Amino acid sequence: MMGLEVFTGKIVDLVGSNPPGTDPKAQGADHIRGIKQTLLSSFPFGNGVLGLGPALLQLGQSVTQTNNFTLTSEASNGTMKLARGNAGVTTQDILTVDQAGQVDFPQMSRSYLANGYMKLQGGLLLQWGIDSQTAGNRNVIFPVAFPSYCAYVGATMESPNLPVTAAMVASVSGLSPTFFVAYCRDVGASGPGESANPLHWFALGF
Repeated sequence: MMGLEVFTGKIVDLVGSNPPGTDPKAQGADHIRGIKQTLLSSFPFGNGVLGLGPALLQLGQSVTQTNNFTLTSEASNGTMKLARGNAGVTTQDILTVDQAGQVDFPQMSRSYLANGYMKLQGGLLLQWGIDSQTAGNRNVIFPVAFPSYCAYVGATMESPNLPVTAAMVASVSGLSPTFFVAYCRDVGASGPGESANPLHWFALGF
């Protein structure tokens, strides 16, 4: 016969082989109370709702750490994070939720500048910008190169001070992973000519 198991309030400290068959039946109630206290400490209930935070939940048991995932929830500040790796030793954030409930995917790299980009899940890359060159024909460089190809570019001219009799047009060609060629023209009463005004553009690709 051995002494009653010490219950620390942590599931990880429970001994699966206890109680042994040689323990007196009188200790059965003590074992049940200890298990109940451990469960209530590990999974606190409030108003009948199961609470798991603050908590670390590892999904997967591969010996290769990067094949596993860990879900972290902080009960005190309302944040959550899903990351690749083992509990306590994560290597790559996959999804985060901040205190305001905003969901973010850290692997979706982006730059919210006037000339910026956003990489979406699945590889789609969106880019945009303002080109201020004064030449009518101009090479416009993307903020980042498309990994494979540029599928589409849309462009329009900015016309702040033109008379009502004038119009501006922009056409594009030579789409490549790193740049495109823009042809910018003013069309006024005196005929068409090269435009020196800013060009606003949007592109997408893979």
